[in-house]
Amino acid sequence: RAMWEGDTLIVVTAGFQPGESWRAPSRLYLSRDAVVTERFTRTTKAEIRYAFSVSDPATFTQTWRAEMPLRATPGPMFEFACHEGNYSLSGILAGQRKADHE
Repeated sequence: RAMWEGDTLIVVTAGFQPGESWRAPSRLYLSRDAVVTERFTRTTKAEIRYAFSVSDPATFTQTWRAEMPLRATPGPMFEFACHEGNYSLSGILAGQRKADHE
């Protein structure tokens, strides 16, 4: 669920399935009791502060947190799409370089 708290968008995620990783491929496994709270706050015209906390008493002894700035890039933004080329791109490029060489 999500809500606004002043200028901050807060996104709370719960109901994780055991054995599934959060934000794959991180391999961070959480229990059904886990709650991840994310906060997005615009700090300048070109920056958003992203902060999150992970609370999971079944996995960790205490809640842990992290924070980082998300900065706007100059120029257009392109969609990130997951497809088979993500895994075989180095082989595709190597094959083309070999063909170019020949």
